[in-house]
Amino acid sequence: MLERTSATRKHTAETKAIDIRVTSPGLCYGIIQWIRIEVARDIRFENHPSQRRPIANWQNIVHRFDEPIDLAAGSVVSITAAHNRQQPWFELRSR
Repeated sequence: MLERTSATRKHTAETKAIDIRVTSPGLCYGIIQWIRIEVARDIRFENHPSQRRPIANWQNIVHRFDEPIDLAAGSVVSITAAHNRQQPWFELRSR
């Protein structure tokens, strides 16, 4: 019998509500997306925006809001994050 692992298991579409506490006031233009892949125990790739690296095929992505939003420190921004296994998207729910 073949055991199904994360490599062979079919992953389904997913939607999550995320609340983000604002730490600094200012304008917010959107959300930055990046990836972290753990290929093996000691092999990992991450394209976090704070890590300077040469251009690669997997760059971080900016999902812009329709209009910038003015944020106050301590407030909470609520977004919906979703994917259909082919494409992610984000929706601003409240601020």
